[in-house]
Amino acid sequence: MHYQLKRPITFDGNPVTGLAFDFEKLTGADLLQVEQMLRKRLAVSGEMLLMPESDSRYLVALAALAAGVPVELIHALKAGDYMQVVSQARVFLMGEGEEEIPPACDQDTTPVA
Repeated sequence: MHYQLKRPITFDGNPVTGLAFDFEKLTGADLLQVEQMLRKRLAVSGEMLLMPESDSRYLVALAALAAGVPVELIHALKAGDYMQVVSQARVFLMGEGEEEIPPACDQDTTPVA
């Protein structure tokens, strides 16, 4: 997914006009690695990560990983673009707009009478 910035920025001396996100390339291991890294960083300051999927710090780290950019670049975005990026990461994690996953074949789906 390509996101065109509404307000382009300059990051490390380079113009940034858009970001290409590939959330589908992320693996479960990637998600866990980001969560563990964030939990360790927050523990230093006595903070906790209760619900990663709704925590903007977690969502920003996932978005950065999906775009192949440093987290600092996402932090440097103007507020409107930042919120759009966080929203896209949340939509990906929550599976909004995707079809419901059917039950596994080996599960008994017979209605109870």
